[in-house]
Amino acid sequence: MKRNRWPIFAVCGLLLAVGWYVRSRTHRPVELLHEGENAIASKQWNRVEGYAIRLEEAGEREAAALLRARMLGEQERFEAMLQVLSVIQPDSPFFPNAAKLAGSALFALDRQPEAELFLARALEDDPEQVDVQRMLAVITYDLGRLSESVEHLQVVAKLDPQDGKASRMAALIYKDLDQPQLAEPAYLEALGRNLPDAMRDDARIELAQVYLKQQKYDAVAKWIKELSPAASQSVRGAILEAELAIVNSPPEEAATKLDAWMKQFPKSPDLMRLRAKVHRNQGQNELAIAMLEATAKLDPGDHRVPYELVQLYEVTGQKEKAVQAKKRVDAIQADLTLMTDLSREAMEKPRDATVRRKIADVCHRLGKTELAERWIKAANDIEGR
Repeated sequence: MKRNRWPIFAVCGLLLAVGWYVRSRTHRPVELLHEGENAIASKQWNRVEGYAIRLEEAGEREAAALLRARMLGEQERFEAMLQVLSVIQPDSPFFPNAAKLAGSALFALDRQPEAELFLARALEDDPEQVDVQRMLAVITYDLGRLSESVEHLQVVAKLDPQDGKASRMAALIYKDLDQPQLAEPAYLEALGRNLPDAMRDDARIELAQVYLKQQKYDAVAKWIKELSPAASQSVRGAILEAELAIVNSPPEEAATKLDAWMKQFPKSPDLMRLRAKVHRNQGQNELAIAMLEATAKLDPGDHRVPYELVQLYEVTGQKEKAVQAKKRVDAIQADLTLMTDLSREAMEKPRDATVRRKIADVCHRLGKTELAERWIKAANDIEGR
């Protein structure tokens, strides 16, 4: 799944974290921090370093470290940022803020298990830090702990009621877990909030797919009409239109529409499978078989293709091919069941790299290369590679 990471280094109230600590000693460090934050905002790096030096001279070494870390974060110098933060000890009153900054740096460096530890510590001090919740939602999703990811996303949606990205991501998780009763309201919530235009179209298409699986064709048609021109002319828009055409149009009319879409997207396995369905509705079994055999080569993990081939081979008297196709159906369904079981095990064992590599192997067998790479990455993250 493509993910959208939220801005990491927005101004995070550094003054609030240190003000009470230094106020009893002198007001000057507070002023230095305030000026340092202003200098960071205007990207005046030499001035920031000057304020950090003056904080050190005032005996505020840890405050100086936080200020430098903020500057290094803005400069995307994350390794240096971590080194600067290392002077702040776990028993320091500055540590919760330092933990957030360290977690943000590790997140940017894609060192997710380490980032999670620091970000979780930051939440202990203040669980309503929406940017921390967002990062943890991404981390737990990438590590295959989908239930935890949804929990973080629900907190984000509560803390930021205008932002629809968290609700859309939760909806997508529910959709992938085949939980339409949860996916539908999450999508509707997302679409009622602010979303980037492209993500809004993604949410509309995904919601239409949820309705399609439930055979709620009027709802599918409603959301197709809501698509932007670009999305309606995309391959995903064409697939939704094709599904409706097969349901609502005579076979000859559906065939004409499918042929037009296939000229535009000739290598779409879904359009090819649907065209085969129309061939079969027209009594053109041999053409349907040829189309499905070509589809199986493009998408070997779609169990619907060999299932439909089994029926067509039996109808046309090709018994041996029907037996082989049935074996392929059984193998795919076994892998899908195994992947479900392993995914559940991965959520129960958040630090187990082996189970994640097993899922990647299943994904490779199903032709899901991108998903396999995500699980391999999760395993590598856990092993610290």
